[in-house]
Amino acid sequence: MLAIVDYTNNTFAATLCVQRIKIRTCPSSSAANLGPASNQMDTHAAVRYTVSLAKDVPEYQHFNYGDISRKDDIGKIGTAITLNPSNQILASCARDYITFDAQPHKSRETASIAYDYTLSERTDAYIAYPYDKATDFGTANILIAGIWHRF
Repeated sequence: MLAIVDYTNNTFAATLCVQRIKIRTCPSSSAANLGPASNQMDTHAAVRYTVSLAKDVPEYQHFNYGDISRKDDIGKIGTAITLNPSNQILASCARDYITFDAQPHKSRETASIAYDYTLSERTDAYIAYPYDKATDFGTANILIAGIWHRF
């Protein structure tokens, strides 16, 4: 089941989405038997507002993994700042608050900044730097550059 409510009015937009996934177990295929994870629910809410040359998007997501006692609450915010028609700066950060049974909660923080340059109507060149840190793990730092072409 999937339900989406979407509202747009000039510089403001809002979306609410609820998705329920029920996967039936299949006795003839052990790979398809997900056991307690076969009943999942995802709720996602987001708004977008445009102020001058910037588009800001705060979001919230809640994942409930059915009979598994893990739950994820994710808060995100992102922005796209248009410098001129060919240049854009993108930035985002997110925090995932993870609970699992009676264990202490875990968290994961991610952030990224990127620069996008339009080469043509369908092609962009970009460079991005994402950062990732999870509880009980180290950090990841990556530099990415590429060309994106839309067919």
